Order: sequence, then structure tokens, then C-alpha cells
Amino acid sequence: MIPIPNRTEDRGSFVFIRLVLALMVVFGHSYRLGGFVPEPLAAFSGDQASPDSIAVKGFFILSGYLLMNALARHPSVTRFAIRRFFRLVPAFWICLIVSALVVVPLMTEVTTPGEFTYWESITQGPRNALTYISSNFLLHIRQWNVAPIFKDNHFRNSINGSLWTLEFEALFYLMLGFAALLGFTRRRWLVVTPFIIGYVACLLFALWRIPGIPGRRDWSIMFNVGFHPGGQGVMLAFAAGMATYAITRGKQLWNGKLFLLASILLIGAMRLGGFALVWPLALPYLILALCQKLPSKLFGWTADFSYGTYLYAFTIQQCLYTVGVHKFGVWTYFGCAAILSIGCGALSWYLIERPAVALGSQLISIRSNARNASNNEGGAQVCASRADPAPI
Repeated sequence: MIPIPNRTEDRGSFVFIRLVLALMVVFGHSYRLGGFVPEPLAAFSGDQASPDSIAVKGFFILSGYLLMNALARHPSVTRFAIRRFFRLVPAFWICLIVSALVVVPLMTEVTTPGEFTYWESITQGPRNALTYISSNFLLHIRQWNVAPIFKDNHFRNSINGSLWTLEFEALFYLMLGFAALLGFTRRRWLVVTPFIIGYVACLLFALWRIPGIPGRRDWSIMFNVGFHPGGQGVMLAFAAGMATYAITRGKQLWNGKLFLLASILLIGAMRLGGFALVWPLALPYLILALCQKLPSKLFGWTADFSYGTYLYAFTIQQCLYTVGVHKFGVWTYFGCAAILSIGCGALSWYLIERPAVALGSQLISIRSNARNASNNEGGAQVCASRADPAPI
């Protein structure tokens, strides 16, 4: 899941749709983490799709579209890098710290009451709460759990399984920034090319099962998950968002008949097969057209709770399972998780994300002012030399 540029203009209902997507992740995970089967959409589609997998694709589609929009407005790669860092990383770091220093001790006490002190709960074992922070600090998740918490959960292997998307997000930022530095983002056909390559790979994969890279190395896992046509499709989704902006240049996408046709094709593919070939074409249009169509007066929100909701939801759901909330049914489990996750998302926005974005904007402003002052000084010197030349 991915944060969007912190600009209110041209955002329409993007923030609202992102929150909806975050809650779709919570809903999909409620079945998976709570041990409820079958999940309705997965059953309907023959395991081709689920609410959380569609939502993750939606996040990357929006990210690709909005970041191309940001680069079109402000092509400075330095500005792009500063904004991306402060929008993505500080909230992630705080999430790691809260998980390690608050959730781990609390759940250790729930799991093994009175057995460990606070210090022991965060330092016991070679893969403890402190190594959870240090191992995952650079967005690449190398440690997923801290014993003994969640050992009796339905999903026992992770404090926060949703964090896997963030390293792909950061990687796509780097790739897009490098492309902008080389001037590739100014060429429409170069922006569309990654989507074409990715979609052709999907077509080939439908006819011939292209093997993934064997082994459990980090780079092979990242390729198989993010880039391989049989993986999660996050690179293709990001490329679809980029291509949509490159083709339309942010123009209005909404067309009622086309929206209905895309919806029918997507739902039909879920039910009848071929979802992997249909979603890269239909889903970007549906999400982006809906973002533009929803009235901004009702849905044009400026407070973006979606990133924090996404960051904390998985951990909250694991904690709720530990204390037995899942026993009251999937809707109670989902409802409690949704409320608590949005609450954490609001705290993350007001306490971490918004101040971090403001700090990034200040750094950009300072850099811009310093550069303008330097240019003005150089211009003044040139003008002075021309107006009052040295005597010969």
C-alpha cells in the first residue's frame, strides 16, 4: 500500500478511495487471519481474486498514476525523492517501533502472563523485538515474528504480514525517479512500455506457464512476487497507473457506458475465468474513473488515514485473534479491526505523517530558496559587469 502526494489539488476522491481499499484489505484479512472459510469473493472467483489482493493492486495503480501526475507538475527528481521519503518512511519506522516495544511486550504478557519482565519480553532470544526493528529498518522485511506472541493464532508466522508491499513501493519509487532523471518520463511511449511488456507476459503466461526463479533468495522472491506474471502483479498495477496518466494526461476518464462494460468484464472474468488477463485493463479504469467521478464536496478528503490504517491493521487483527474476538464471528472481528485500524491511522496521520510531510516540504522550500538566492546573486553580478565594465 502506498502513500499519495500530499497535495489537495487534483486529488478528487483519491483519499476516500484509498481508505476504502485499506478497509478491503482488513476485510480480506479477517477471513484469512480469523480462520473463516470460504472468503466470499475468493469462492465466487475460484480463488482468482480476493478483496485484499484487489485492494493491493488498486493501491499500486493509484500510486503509479499520482506519482506520474506529481512528476508532470514538478519534474525535479530531488523534490520527488524528498517527498517520497518523508511520506513513506517515518510512519513505517514508528510502526516498527510500536510493534516491537508496545505490541510484543503486551502480547507476551497476554500469552505468558507474569513469566517475563518488560525488558525480557523485548530481548529474549536471538530474534527478539529489538532485532525486529534493526532487521526491518530499511523496508526489506527479514524478520516477521517475535516468539512467543501469536504462537496459537490461526496465522502464526507474522506480526505484520502487510509490510511486504512497502519494499516494492520503495523500489518503484527508485525506478521511477531514475527514469525521470534520464528523461524517460517525458516520453509517453517510454512510460507506456513497461505496462505493455508486463501485459504481454501475462498473455504468454496464460498459454505457457513461465517458470519462476527457483530458490528462496531475496531477489528471486521479489521477482516472483512482484514482477512474474504469476505473482501478485504489483509491478503491472503500478505500470498500469503510470500508463493511464501518460495516455490521458489527467483528463476526465468517466464514461458511464464504459464503466458499466469494464465492471461486467471484470466480474465476468472473476466468475468464468481469465481474471489475470482482464484486471490490468479494467481495474485501472474503474478505480481512476471512480476517483474522478465521486463528488469532491462529499468525498474530497484531505486527512489521509489510509496509510496508517494499512500499516497497523494486520497487527491489530493478530492481537484481536489472540484475545478471542474472532470467536464472535467474522463481522464482529472485522468491525473491531476496522475501527481500531482507522483510529491508529488517524493517530499516524496527525502525529507522524502530516508533520513528516511538512518537514519534507520545508526542506524543499529551503533548498529552493537557497538555489534562487544563488541564481539571483549570479545574475546580479552578470548585470553589474555589463553595466559598469572594468576600464581597459
